[in-house]
Amino acid sequence: GWKVSAPRARAGIAPAASEAAEDGLYVQSVEKAFAVLHAFAGRPRMGLTEVAAATGLDRSAVQRFLHTLERLGYLRKDPRSKQFALTVRMLELGRHYIAGSTLVERAQPFLLHLSRQTEEAVNLTVLDGAEIVYVSRLLSRHAIAMNLSAGSRLPAYCTAPGIAILSRL
Repeated sequence: GWKVSAPRARAGIAPAASEAAEDGLYVQSVEKAFAVLHAFAGRPRMGLTEVAAATGLDRSAVQRFLHTLERLGYLRKDPRSKQFALTVRMLELGRHYIAGSTLVERAQPFLLHLSRQTEEAVNLTVLDGAEIVYVSRLLSRHAIAMNLSAGSRLPAYCTAPGIAILSRL
């Protein structure tokens, strides 16, 4: 069986176990595959045992998911260390979101205008649960940039854009 682990819960990728059990269309294998990918958040390389510990899945299942994700091009395996790492193919998923988002399309001219007028960093963020997600970032040429990029998540309550969004709810 698969236990609920802290990394999976933090990633916000799965409904409660009772909800999933009642949903006949829900595919738990897909949930597990995404849990494996999310396990790499903040960890550039991981071995089989580390991924199993991070996801709560047994080693046999993790081995199959790692192998499949490697064959699909989303992970690469170092032949010497036997550790896995995400590949640039992961960026395609985010690119498809940005390319298909009407919010990003409509906001881009305003972001560019603000960036040129103020010469400050300009961010487009959206609320996702209790977190904000940076969708687009235009950096200032004279300020030190924080280590945030499109896709970065932070708790909404402790960021300026998060507080602004929460104040309007």
